[in-house]
Amino acid sequence: MRRAIWGGLAVLVLAVLAVIGFLATHERVSEQEIVFPAAEARADRFLAATRMLRRLDIRVQRQRGFERPLPDPAGRVYLLAAPRGFLSEDAIAALLQAVGQGGHLIVESEAIDNDDPLFEAFGIARKELPEREDEEDFDDWSDFTNRLDPLPLDSPGLVEADWVDGEPLRVGMRGGEDLSIEGAAEWLMVADQGEVRALHFRLGAGRVTAVNDISFATNWGLGRNDEAEFLLQLLRLGGVPRALVILEPELPGLLAWLLEHAWRALLGLAILVVLALWIAMPRRGRLRADPELARRRLGEHLAASGRLVHAGGGDAMLAAALRTEARQRLQRHHPELAALAPPEQVRFAVERLKLARRHAQILFDPASQGPELLTLARAGRALLLALEPRRPSTNPLYQSGSEPR
Repeated sequence: MRRAIWGGLAVLVLAVLAVIGFLATHERVSEQEIVFPAAEARADRFLAATRMLRRLDIRVQRQRGFERPLPDPAGRVYLLAAPRGFLSEDAIAALLQAVGQGGHLIVESEAIDNDDPLFEAFGIARKELPEREDEEDFDDWSDFTNRLDPLPLDSPGLVEADWVDGEPLRVGMRGGEDLSIEGAAEWLMVADQGEVRALHFRLGAGRVTAVNDISFATNWGLGRNDEAEFLLQLLRLGGVPRALVILEPELPGLLAWLLEHAWRALLGLAILVVLALWIAMPRRGRLRADPELARRRLGEHLAASGRLVHAGGGDAMLAAALRTEARQRLQRHHPELAALAPPEQVRFAVERLKLARRHAQILFDPASQGPELLTLARAGRALLLALEPRRPSTNPLYQSGSEPR
């Protein structure tokens, strides 16, 4: 029994010594764990501002598209960020009407490389700011791992906003546009180098606040420096707001986007398509049949037919056919010879066509004795050359280009 008690006490002492040794050699420290943004925060960059304003009893509404009428502008502030994409003339007119009736619009400038028809409608001019060597500091702004760390005081994106009462607010604005307006502005936000990062002016019964960067109101910028207070001060420039309307432009269709940003590529593609269709389009006119394989010339067929008739004793038939063709060919060129007697035709062929008398007699004088077929063929070819010296091959009997044998 005593042995069991002493054994239990020894185990307890060892456990106590192990705990004391662990506590003496280990220290409890906190470890930072990166928590990635939720899907809702990634989809809505004004989620933090929405929740903050609702706690201050300021309603937040959202509207997509401007073509339909905007909510009653009385006591409402409209927030329009960039990029806005393609804005139609009706959308710009709706915004001008809402501001003219007493609304307050906070609008962000488009990038300097893009056109901004809305700023042009308000009479706001933009000028590109010179690049700086320390612009790399801006890259940390969109990093969610340090979204609560304030910017250093010497950061080029940190600008002081002076108000009528209270201390100046330090706000991060890293836009690359210098803003200006023809008329007098009620308030300007000027950086150290003299460039205007934000301006506020009246338009009709309403107000317009133009900024070159609205990241101070987004999820990753609202918790830094004095961004939250700066947003509230902007909302109160037109009086105590009842609601904030976040305007979201309608995404343009693919065709509208291509016509705005890629019209040169579309023009080149259209030219290529037209050329391809022109090449592939069949030509007008009669189709030319494909030649048969190993097709012989007409002269060869006629020569073979002549040899066949000659072998069968048909020289008289060939001679009669050749004389008839010779007289018809001569009368076709000289119709007045049809009424002349054969001797007159012979004299005409000799004097006018310079044909040998022997050849003219055997062709046009029926009283002449039947010559050999070869002599008659030579006389016919001489007549053909006399009548058509430039086209001797028009006679189907001699298209092969060789004299009959």
